[in-house]
Amino acid sequence: MIADSKDYVESFLVPVAKRLNVNPNIITLLAIIFMFLCGYEIFLSNIVLGALFLFISGFLDLLDGTVAKFHKTTSKFGMFFDRVGDRISDFVLIFSTFLGGYVSAVIAFTTIFFVYMASYESSVIESGTKSKVGEKLSMRAVRLSVMFFGLLFSQVYYAVLIVLLIGIYSFFERFYHAWRYL
Repeated sequence: MIADSKDYVESFLVPVAKRLNVNPNIITLLAIIFMFLCGYEIFLSNIVLGALFLFISGFLDLLDGTVAKFHKTTSKFGMFFDRVGDRISDFVLIFSTFLGGYVSAVIAFTTIFFVYMASYESSVIESGTKSKVGEKLSMRAVRLSVMFFGLLFSQVYYAVLIVLLIGIYSFFERFYHAWRYL
């Protein structure tokens, strides 16, 4: 089901990808930069502007892989850089909510912990099974959507709590997946 929705989203990105004959790693870098801008605006309590930068970052994060596939420029480094960029962006987004005074340090770091652990579990499962389970179990788009709407509607605290719950769910889902298939 998630794979189907990913294909559906990519179908909208292909027309954009056709027009962009650029190294997808540049797009990944731009996604990271826009997430830093998002974090800075959250810190300054400009959360609607933060939401805009989050949207741009998320769009670019989706676009980099589509551009790479369309122009046949996929690479192992590109996949690595995309995942590292995702973790940098996850940290910046959640940490900025702490720095901006929206959540406590305990909530922010617990959220970061579970998001990172779920990502780490996916990497270990993928290396142990040679599958793309991380793509199938990814909840990143859901987390970013929750944060986007939380920022847009000034409900940052609740958005981070929902992201924390998604992180906890993802952690246990992947642990179960590892137990079943490794």
